[in-house]
Amino acid sequence: MTELEDALRARLHARLDDVDVPPTLAAGVPGRAAAVRRRRLATGALGSVAVLVLLGGGLAATDALRRDRATLQIPANEGERGDALLTRTQRYAEQFAAGDFESVRRDMTPAARKALTVRVLRGVWRGAFPSTADITTGHGRRSKTQDDDVAAVEVRSGGLTAVLRVVFTPGGDVTGMLLTARDQRAFADDPLVRRANEVVRQLAGNDYAGVRRDFDATMRSGLSESKLRLGWEQMLAQYGAFERADGVLNRLAGEHQVVDVVCEFAEGTMKVRITFDAEDRIAGLFILRLDA
Repeated sequence: MTELEDALRARLHARLDDVDVPPTLAAGVPGRAAAVRRRRLATGALGSVAVLVLLGGGLAATDALRRDRATLQIPANEGERGDALLTRTQRYAEQFAAGDFESVRRDMTPAARKALTVRVLRGVWRGAFPSTADITTGHGRRSKTQDDDVAAVEVRSGGLTAVLRVVFTPGGDVTGMLLTARDQRAFADDPLVRRANEVVRQLAGNDYAGVRRDFDATMRSGLSESKLRLGWEQMLAQYGAFERADGVLNRLAGEHQVVDVVCEFAEGTMKVRITFDAEDRIAGLFILRLDA
């Protein structure tokens, strides 16, 4: 995806890759973006843990950990390795449910530990599951996000079924976690989230003209249908057939609204990031690794 990403990254300020404006800064967001935030707050969608929360991430080095690495030893055999990562992810879910947030952080990279304090983890988890009663774990899935492994397990409580995804380096360190819910009704009233999901469906259906429908002038001149096709086909060649969109992260970055759609492929998990400007035009389109 290098050609596609390079062409698109030139269009969007680099801060959009990692800036997540907290609700406390809402008063500092001018114009239409403030109206977007008010709409999301009214629908319960802004930062909604019940839809998707990016718990951590980054591409930081993993050799700075000073601890007993025995828990990180994972088998070289691919099948056994995958089973071990799923077992660890299930353990993290159980630690979340038990309120043992410090143990959840134990295997993280330094960058992830810095971002994911106990307070952050507690707020994320309890926002999704206010009660610790009747939390169970179920089906698991293994995939890839570029060179790193992704293990996912279902977490259920009451009527909510969420998915905890954990990104592991080849050495077994945790670089990121995501919590997604299968029920996305909280975003039903946000037209840009609906449009982002539509873009993913159009990519999956090879409707590249439809993807470009709302491009701004710079995007239209820089990203042709042929380049879109090439980028998407490279993604399919690397990760297999597209299966489904499974989770959304919705946030503001300045006057832009940034929507990440988590996408499951037959052999991998990536995300499509779509950035909308103040006139609801698409000002950026990226296909990224899960913890970017």
